[in-house]
Amino acid sequence: MKAIHAHTSVCFEPTPKLHCGYAQGAISNHSGYKKDESFAYQESGVMKDSSLALSGKFLAASEYIESQEAGAELIVHFHATEVNLVFGAQSAKTSVEIEFNGDVLTGENRGRDVSEKGELLITKQGSYNLLKGLVLSEGILRVRAKHGNFQTFAFTFLGCTQ
Repeated sequence: MKAIHAHTSVCFEPTPKLHCGYAQGAISNHSGYKKDESFAYQESGVMKDSSLALSGKFLAASEYIESQEAGAELIVHFHATEVNLVFGAQSAKTSVEIEFNGDVLTGENRGRDVSEKGELLITKQGSYNLLKGLVLSEGILRVRAKHGNFQTFAFTFLGCTQ
């Protein structure tokens, strides 16, 4: 990772934008996408950096993926100071749990849209801030369906500290 010094900030090259749908995206699951059908995905084990995986039942569409059951997980391996995800909701009470490196995301790395309990309420389609750290973070972020089905379109990552 290349560090760039810019006045009072230090910037790193973060994970590039990752699309969730099969038209521009890719998943690390051995099965690959099951296009336009509901499918129970199984984790494949070790993930490469800058990759996505699915666990549980999802519908894979060309531009997005949609959870089909409580507990279904979208998993991303990344390096960045900030993680954002474009969501859509299928109901007014759609919520997810956010986990980072095996722990519920509740501390100082919690993004501005995540509650103190590590939960995110999706009220409309748009970009939600999941993680915002003071230093570069690297690891596994899990987005787990809690209530209702969520759609995800793309992850974006930032790489500057303040």
